[in-house]
Amino acid sequence: MQTNNRLLAQALQVHKNGDLLAAKKLYTSYLESYPQDAQAHHFAGILFNQFNEFEKAAGHFTQSLMLHPDNVPCLIDSARLHISTNKHDQAYSSLQKALKLAPEHEQVHFTLGNLYRSRNQYEIAAGHYARCTELNPNFVGAYCNLGACYQEFAQSDKAIEAFESALRLKPNFGEVYNNIGLIQLARGQAAPALKSFQKALACIPHSAESHLNAANAFRMLDQHDKAIEHYHKAIAIKPDYAEAFNNLGRAYAEIHTFEKAKESFVNAVRIRSEYAEAHYNLGNLMRENTHMDEAVICFRNALKFKEGFIAALTNLGETFQVMGNLKEAQRCFRQALKYDATNTLACSNLLSCLNYTPGVSPEQLYQEHLCRGRFFPNMGLGKTRRASDPDKKLRLGYVSPDFCRHPVSSFLKPLLSNHTKDEFEIFCYSAVGKEDADTAAYREYADHWRCIRNESDTKLVELIRRDEIDILIDLAGHTAGNRLAVFARKPAPVQLSFLGYPNTTGLTSVDFRITDEIADPDNEPKYHSEELIRLPGCFCCYAPATDAPGVNELPGKASGALTFGSLHNLARLNADVLQLWAQVLTVVAHSRLLIFRDTMNESIEARIREIFTNEGIDMSRIELQRSVRQGKGHLSIYHNIDIALDTFPWSGHTTACEALWMGVPVITMCGERHAGRMVASVLHRLGLTDWIAASAQEYVSIARKQAAAPDALAGLRAHLREGMTSSLLCNGKRYAVEIETAYRSMWRKRCAQ
Repeated sequence: MQTNNRLLAQALQVHKNGDLLAAKKLYTSYLESYPQDAQAHHFAGILFNQFNEFEKAAGHFTQSLMLHPDNVPCLIDSARLHISTNKHDQAYSSLQKALKLAPEHEQVHFTLGNLYRSRNQYEIAAGHYARCTELNPNFVGAYCNLGACYQEFAQSDKAIEAFESALRLKPNFGEVYNNIGLIQLARGQAAPALKSFQKALACIPHSAESHLNAANAFRMLDQHDKAIEHYHKAIAIKPDYAEAFNNLGRAYAEIHTFEKAKESFVNAVRIRSEYAEAHYNLGNLMRENTHMDEAVICFRNALKFKEGFIAALTNLGETFQVMGNLKEAQRCFRQALKYDATNTLACSNLLSCLNYTPGVSPEQLYQEHLCRGRFFPNMGLGKTRRASDPDKKLRLGYVSPDFCRHPVSSFLKPLLSNHTKDEFEIFCYSAVGKEDADTAAYREYADHWRCIRNESDTKLVELIRRDEIDILIDLAGHTAGNRLAVFARKPAPVQLSFLGYPNTTGLTSVDFRITDEIADPDNEPKYHSEELIRLPGCFCCYAPATDAPGVNELPGKASGALTFGSLHNLARLNADVLQLWAQVLTVVAHSRLLIFRDTMNESIEARIREIFTNEGIDMSRIELQRSVRQGKGHLSIYHNIDIALDTFPWSGHTTACEALWMGVPVITMCGERHAGRMVASVLHRLGLTDWIAASAQEYVSIARKQAAAPDALAGLRAHLREGMTSSLLCNGKRYAVEIETAYRSMWRKRCAQ
């Protein structure tokens, strides 16, 4: 074969110096004269690959291999081209020939690793990268790719070991520090991760990705100012960095800076319209700031761009539930469960929603709870510590996302503040998202405070077992933020549920539920997986808000028109409830109805107006309110209400207690399950049994009778707060004794078993 070594050498030198256009001309010219030069075709293939002229590159590699079939470097370069163009079968064929010719060639194994990695076959890829490091212990790239593979199949310790090997060879390898930091961040080790990202930035200070990663670590450490600073630095380097805008929005949302959070999420979806996570986060922001209609649009956009996005489906369902659209809410939750039947959040949301839904019988509800309860993981049931000493000082563990200003707080404080510390040691496992003054009070009540917001279920189970909790108490049931997946694993010998959820958990691992004779009479069918413990008094004890305004005179006396009222969450205002209230307005002439909720919006108002209009009620008699005057809390709304109307099938327990404290009596209909009897139980403790209806007809009759006696209403209003204060309903010390007696009884029963 005739060649011109000088001309080829010139082409190679120009190529090496980076003048690719000149090299291209020289190779082309040379090969026109010497088309049988295999080496020149090989180098020309490399050059055309650099120009992304893949077909020409492939042609040159093919020609080179036809002339020199055993050219291992050309087989490798040909395979690299095929990998980059997703022609995996051809790449595999080239590499198998190369492997046969040179079984210990490190680049053959490295390229095989790249091939398998591109096909998501990470374990096979890792084997080839590991072989590279055996053949060449100084092969930095092999260590990096080996670590990346270990990351993919959750071998994080091995991944870090591989990355550290790369750093020993190349200490200023910023990308490797990034990878180590990402592993640490995934483990929840934010502080070590931050150090890794800072080392990466020392090596590559203009890396937008490194600034993004450092910002994520600062956010996890609740250092939002520094997180926001680094997000902005990432965006300054890379103005179209959608991920940075998205996470910047999350940071602003977490410090309740609504406008900047919204702007950031909008920028993210402006850059990448199909960015499902950014649409989802914008939906969460809208929902948390009571822009419900906008939240629905955002969640639907997220689902449009990411099919099977369970979190978006679930949050869309929650939004519909808050708006009172129970049918759509259930559809979303069931759709989420079609994608993943074991999704405990979707399970809990569906069950909670069914409690609001008219027409669902206690038997149906019970069966749904049992069915969904089977999907909660029950690993470790056999490891539960035995109950032995019946008279020991008991270690109580309270688990809640609501150790803050929340409806549950009004009923939990009387218990925790009155516990007998000589007999009970109190552990609070708090999943609170944003702590407040009430959280500080709970810290004082507890002997031990555990912040579990970022703890996995497995870690929390381990923590509870390490704390040797005797009785573990669930305060959330199937409501938001619950940790029932932990209770399913039975980390404590005795487990019970009460206060936060008015129904069974459906979990066989939860032993008891606390109630009373009114909320759960003992003469009815068993619709609960737990054993019921009925307190001699009320199932709850109420601690009124310390900042509640005083009770005013009966507003109907001054206005001449009686006003019924509701401050319930909108999920309770189903069509059956609104139609019954329309009957009340029909029989009580000149009466009005005030409905207040800060989540009220145009579409909700339209639904409510349509129902009342269809029932023949003039809308001038209906006042829909969504805000209070600045400086006034929601309890001030009761200054404009004469009689409160309760809901069904889920009665407004906290709402009723607040109304009663403000001197406003409540009409309730005693339902067919605990959720519908809570207000009846409260009224029994106050001696107001004549405000409890057994049917819709009696509910209307009570409204007509009580509205016709304004003097009696005024007298009741004037003395109701005083009566509550002296009643069992507000006697925290007695309530704590009843609960503690129940705890000891449960413990002794378990010891006897």
